Amino acid sequence: MATRGTAFLISDKYILETLEFNGDMYRDGLGQEMVNLLNGVKTIRDFKDGIDKFNKDNHSYEGFDLETIRVRSNYITENTRGEDIIKFTDDNYFKLYFSDWTFWKNISSKDITFKTREGASILLKKGEVVSICFGKKAGCYHGNEPTLEEALISLMPD
Repeated sequence: MATRGTAFLISDKYILETLEFNGDMYRDGLGQEMVNLLNGVKTIRDFKDGIDKFNKDNHSYEGFDLETIRVRSNYITENTRGEDIIKFTDDNYFKLYFSDWTFWKNISSKDITFKTREGASILLKKGEVVSICFGKKAGCYHGNEPTLEEALISLMPD
């Protein structure tokens, strides 16, 4: 399946953005592997090294190196209460983020609130990971939350 995904690392000064990985980036494909990678990230170096390994193990894009990671400073706005906000809108989503799935790790000193395309909010606390599908709350998940199938299996053991 040709599901695309891009990983983002939120630091105090900027956001790092990977290239878009094309293929199997949904949760039951390589998406969970990306989440697992991000869960272990504590520094920018961890992020860069993890993304390089992820590419080599799963996509093998030629010429991929640390220069492919983009630095963004215009994704976060601060509201009047001093809260950091990332807004997904129908107008900006495909211009700025584009991927089917976006994977976010927050290593900054503040919590981040995503305002989704349908007007909902997703809170990403310091140190957490969230996966968001097409900029909408439906289908998003934090870290290693169990899938519906996994939850049912744990409730109904053999």
